[in-house]
Amino acid sequence: MVCWRCDGVEMEEGVLLDYTHGAIRQAVWQPGAPQKSWLGNAKVKKPLPVTTYRCPACGCLESYAHAPEPDSTG
Repeated sequence: MVCWRCDGVEMEEGVLLDYTHGAIRQAVWQPGAPQKSWLGNAKVKKPLPVTTYRCPACGCLESYAHAPEPDSTG
């Protein structure tokens, strides 16, 4: 992936981390508006991990939530 702002500078792949109650997890994206569970937490349905690319020249970040590839093991 190359930076559209810097005319083709190669971007670095990484992740956005979510620090929650002492746990460190990869940020996720999910469709729709957030809904609360009976405990007050957000209900999670069909989350997709977020991959973020960073341009080392200008610092631009681009994030993507790609669907996982289908399992071909059968």
